[in-house]
Amino acid sequence: MIGRIEDTVGTLDEGQARRPSVVDSHVHFWDRRRSGLVYDWLADDAPPSSLGDLDGLRAVRYSVDEYRAETRFQGVTKVVHMNAASGSPDPVAETAWLQSLADCTGWPHAIIASCDLADEAAQEMIERHLVHGNLRGFRDMRPAQILDDPAFRRGYGLLAGRGLVFCHQVGWPDWTRARDLVRLHPDVVFCLDQSGMPEARDPEYYAQWRAALVALAVEPNVVCKISSLGMKDPRWTTASRRPWILGCIDAFGADRCFFGSNWPIERLYSGYGDALDAYRDIIADFTEVEQAQLLHANAERIFRI
Repeated sequence: MIGRIEDTVGTLDEGQARRPSVVDSHVHFWDRRRSGLVYDWLADDAPPSSLGDLDGLRAVRYSVDEYRAETRFQGVTKVVHMNAASGSPDPVAETAWLQSLADCTGWPHAIIASCDLADEAAQEMIERHLVHGNLRGFRDMRPAQILDDPAFRRGYGLLAGRGLVFCHQVGWPDWTRARDLVRLHPDVVFCLDQSGMPEARDPEYYAQWRAALVALAVEPNVVCKISSLGMKDPRWTTASRRPWILGCIDAFGADRCFFGSNWPIERLYSGYGDALDAYRDIIADFTEVEQAQLLHANAERIFRI
């Protein structure tokens, strides 16, 4: 009997090893004990979050070991870390900590950091971030009006020629702001974050969202991260996700979309394997090459990992 159990375990491990590799382009690590790192959104006295009840996430630490334990049977080989230490006085402190993790463990493979590109000291801060070898770009979570700010646009221009990606979750009502920005700087890659953050799930909203994505996809320097779909659809199913995932791919093509889990935030709504299996199922009709692009190759190219 013991031998049979061992044989079964070996078969499972081999089966997992045969799964196509995955790059997760949207993960968050934190360590609330570290001096200089502040996570306002995780504070015990933080105001109610639109994400839901965060008490289940308020661990002291969520880092490489925890993430790898949750995902070790899912074929994840590389990750891109998205800025999480939102209240830190110096955003470079988070990049330095993440780089120290990468130096010790190999994870994360790329870092998307915080930097106020509208600040007059933006160039200095970019240079300080770039000291860390895994830095690949910046994310700004402010409302899309910031994309029109002349000071911001000057700072955005500093990303040119550095191979840096800029991420923003532009909603469909503001898609022209993103279009105007990316046309000013065609050599900077703009990542439409979090699937364009669809706020509703009714047919009328879908039509408006998809039309905006199709229009924005005309710009060749825009790519689309398919992630965070649970936040406005917490009781999601594979069927409820299908039109949104396929909508992103139909707009941008299989060569400009990639997977992100928004983990562990999306743990509020499902298990990691559930979300990844739904994504795999939805793209199953694409060619083998296209599936590889959507699972790992595009993210590897865009984030240089």
